[in-house]
Amino acid sequence: MRQGSTAGQASFEAAWVFALLFLVLIPMIFVFQRYAAGLSQEIAAQQVVVIGNNIVASAETVYYLGEPSRLTLYETFPPGILNLTLLGANELVFTLAGSGEVVFLAPVGLQGSFTASSFSPGEKRISVEASGSAVNITIR
Repeated sequence: MRQGSTAGQASFEAAWVFALLFLVLIPMIFVFQRYAAGLSQEIAAQQVVVIGNNIVASAETVYYLGEPSRLTLYETFPPGILNLTLLGANELVFTLAGSGEVVFLAPVGLQGSFTASSFSPGEKRISVEASGSAVNITIR
C-alpha cells in the first residue's frame, strides 16, 4: 500500500510542475509577441527615415546640379506605410500604421503625386529629377 501512494504522489507532483510551467510560459509568450510586434513597427519606421533622408538628399543634389540632372534610387519600402504625400512646396510626409507621421523637410521645392502602388511594400525605383525651380519625384 505504501508503494501505491508514492506513485500517486509522484504523478500529483508532476501535474503541479506542468501547471506551474504553463502558468509561467503563457504570459512570457504573450509578452514576447507584443515586444516582437512593436519591434517590427520600429524597424519599419527606421527604414522610412532612411528612405526619406535619401530622397531629400538626392533632391537637393539634383536641384543644385540643375536640369537635366536625375538620380535614380532603389529602395525597399517596408509594410505599414499608409500614405505618402507632398505638403506645401518642401515637405515629404510618410503616414505609418501605429507610428503616426514621419515628415522630411527639403531645402528645395518638391513636386510629384503618389498612388497606392507608390508606397506599397517592396522594392521601388525612385526617380529624382531637376525640373525648373523644383525637383520632380516619381516612384515606380
